[in-house]
Amino acid sequence: MDRMRLQSLIEAYGADPARWPAGERDDARALLAQTADAAAMRADARRLDAALDGFAPTADAGAEERLLRTLTALPRQAPALPPLLTGFWPRAAMLAAASVAGVIIGLGGIDGGMSATADVDIVALVGEPDIISLLE
Repeated sequence: MDRMRLQSLIEAYGADPARWPAGERDDARALLAQTADAAAMRADARRLDAALDGFAPTADAGAEERLLRTLTALPRQAPALPPLLTGFWPRAAMLAAASVAGVIIGLGGIDGGMSATADVDIVALVGEPDIISLLE
């Protein structure tokens, strides 16, 4: 255990070693015995612990009921999602876009090569007499 870890323990759990994690308690006590400024850190933490332990807030009898009434009277808040992402149509549009992307990837292949259509020679199709006769 080093001085920084001891300081973290004192800041997080207070001056009382009984509050410290059991696995680090013995090492922290040994370091406390060796280090003079660690005792000063612990003394500061003792003062803070005493102030926190002595704090007892008081509330009048109707405070809890007033708080509950105030909280239930608050207006409902808007949804956390932006308006673009709420409702049926934006979700349907996203699903349609994903479907179109899937069809394009399926036809073209994942590597981007258009293997299904790459075998077709466009010039040969345009020059075929049967196709020209169909256009006439």
